[in-house]
Amino acid sequence: LRPESLASIWWNIYILTILNINVLYVSAKIAFKFDDSTNDDLQQARQIIFDVLPSYSFMLEILLKFNTCYYNKGAVIENRYLIAKNYFRSSFLFDIFVIIPYFVSLRFDLEYLDLVIILKVFQIKKFSRTLFDRLELTAIQIVIFDLIKLVYTILAAAHFSACLWFLVGSTGDPSGNSWIKVQNIEDEYWFNQYLHSFYWSIITMTTIGYGDITPQNLRERVFAVGMALSAVGVFGYSIGNINTIYAEWNRRSFQVRTDMNNLKKFIRIKGINKHLAEKIRKYFEYLWSDQMEDNDREVYKFSDLIPRQLAEEMKIDTNMKLISKINFLTQNFSEQFLISLSKTMVEEKFVPESTIYEQYDPSEYLYILSNGSLSFYITMNNKQQTVKVLETVRQEGIPFGVLEFFQSQAYQMSCKSNQFSYVLKIDRSQFLDILQQHQNDYFKYCELVQQISFMNKQELIDVTCRACNKTTHIIKECPMVCGY
Repeated sequence: LRPESLASIWWNIYILTILNINVLYVSAKIAFKFDDSTNDDLQQARQIIFDVLPSYSFMLEILLKFNTCYYNKGAVIENRYLIAKNYFRSSFLFDIFVIIPYFVSLRFDLEYLDLVIILKVFQIKKFSRTLFDRLELTAIQIVIFDLIKLVYTILAAAHFSACLWFLVGSTGDPSGNSWIKVQNIEDEYWFNQYLHSFYWSIITMTTIGYGDITPQNLRERVFAVGMALSAVGVFGYSIGNINTIYAEWNRRSFQVRTDMNNLKKFIRIKGINKHLAEKIRKYFEYLWSDQMEDNDREVYKFSDLIPRQLAEEMKIDTNMKLISKINFLTQNFSEQFLISLSKTMVEEKFVPESTIYEQYDPSEYLYILSNGSLSFYITMNNKQQTVKVLETVRQEGIPFGVLEFFQSQAYQMSCKSNQFSYVLKIDRSQFLDILQQHQNDYFKYCELVQQISFMNKQELIDVTCRACNKTTHIIKECPMVCGY
């Protein structure tokens, strides 16, 4: 099992969810003494969800770790012996130390022994970091993710404090006074007891301290002092991180505002007319808002750091995924030829409203949409020079300029980018050079060109009229375009 596979990601999400729920559940179960004497359907469902399912999930997690690859110095390790050796050296003993007592406590109903599962709280950070590394998040999503982690940290700390606060009050001298007796909740339903404890924990952590729930004996006072000191650290750490997140986001916004002011000065110095100046400002607003979401310079800087061999493997992998979506290439040409072709493909970025090619331009490239949105339009040769938009495409892996590429003719229509778009280009001269090295593919190419040019078999390369979606004619002969 590869750690970056979809199955591994979903398993990490599942085990992280189970782990968080179980750690919170076990601590509350020990502190508030859930009533397990009843055998109703709700109680049985609770035992399955919160006791049986987690125990078997954690055991399955151990088996999966013996069958999951890992990376060492950038290289994937698939050898089972090395995988097992790595697991034994890392977390196997800890997992066994936690899982076996937990499983025994559930099997023989041994109170307090299942508290060992709370030790797995130390693995929550590792699981969340592993999951975070596998996901591709935008700047806003990272901020939201960090805020959720901080809020969860505060609430989890308050939960554990509430459980300990109730244990301190309920396990003292039965004849003595306690905060539970003062609040008269000794015989209340466990959830009401939990709300009282959680309320006290939150009020103490936030240093509000209303004084309605107070320690009544020495044990409770000692715990309250320790709790207050610990809460200051947890709450202060969380607030500090929130301020850091806000400052980072504010820094990005401040940079955009500074750049916009500099742009306005540039426009004023150049004396650009108001209409054109507004178009320029709106363009840069869109450009900078896109960079706030996904900074291309930060993303693509890694391309220069990757070793040449890895970079070539990456290029083949990404380009072949797009080529595999183009039927006329995969059905007519060999895999060896397509792999060689993928090495020569060049990716180009187009900004909004930029032209990829104009109608009647000579065709030199076969294009494949990698990401973004494109519009195809034709200019009618009438008195008004009417421009007619034929189609807008957004689907990844869509080829265009195909018919002109195979017929070596000028483009029949124009194409422009509607947003920031990434397009792969295949140069015809390089395409033909590679064909010379693959004779069978070259013969197939010549056959395709003849059938397309002399027999009008556009369907062989999946080309249809962009106006009516038929394969019997080209765009300039379409009745929907020319009107006859």
